[in-house]
Amino acid sequence: MPDLIPPDEPMDDATRARVRERVVSHLHDEHRRPRRGWLVPVAAAVAVGVVVAGAVALGGGDRDDGGDLAPAGTPSSSDETDQTATPEPTETPEPTETPDRTAGCDRETRAVLPGAQRSVVLQDDGGATVFYVSGAQFTLCDTHDARLTVHHPKPIAGGGERNPYELSTEFPDAGGANLVAGGVVPQGSTDFEVTYTFPDGAVESSVEVAGDDGRRWWLVVHQAADAGAATDGPPTVAVRGGPPARPLDLVDICAQANHGC
Repeated sequence: MPDLIPPDEPMDDATRARVRERVVSHLHDEHRRPRRGWLVPVAAAVAVGVVVAGAVALGGGDRDDGGDLAPAGTPSSSDETDQTATPEPTETPEPTETPDRTAGCDRETRAVLPGAQRSVVLQDDGGATVFYVSGAQFTLCDTHDARLTVHHPKPIAGGGERNPYELSTEFPDAGGANLVAGGVVPQGSTDFEVTYTFPDGAVESSVEVAGDDGRRWWLVVHQAADAGAATDGPPTVAVRGGPPARPLDLVDICAQANHGC
């Protein structure tokens, strides 16, 4: 230490006492001077404590007062969006096709009336009726039960051996009976209607439809729940706007040509 090391020469007692006093005084000064080496880590620790305290104050810890910062472990809205599965697109069902209730009619009808061509088709949930024309004759094919039925051909102009108001009769496997009649509306008639009163008490009036060939057709379909009551004798027939029915004993219920009654 400068000025503290005594010169390398003999010292008297007074000089030695002064040097001793200076050394002791210097040591006392060093002891009283604060040491700075430990201030850095302590200051760093204090700084960390301030940062942690600030984070707690800002984050709110377990706060549930609606603050902007969510508690630890709570998923953010973006996390929820990512975790939500994207729904698969639903397939639009294809439209259901209307079943062809006339299947087999062309083949069966042409076996009864060669060269027959369709004039009009009437179709409902229970089946279909198709009117056919070939030359001067017509017939109809009906599918209102499991068994396809074709009528005997008749003249378009009327007349002939067969009663134009006769009906075919079918007995479905599910029970009951189906009775069908139809024909050409007389030319010039503006108020034509055929009405049947069956033995079971049911009354059915004809519907009218125009064919693709310009002809007008009438049709009656009676679907009876009790086959015995519906076929227990001939029906009563009333005709409006056209030629009267023949005698009732000639209005039979077995007009089918492709199979028996």
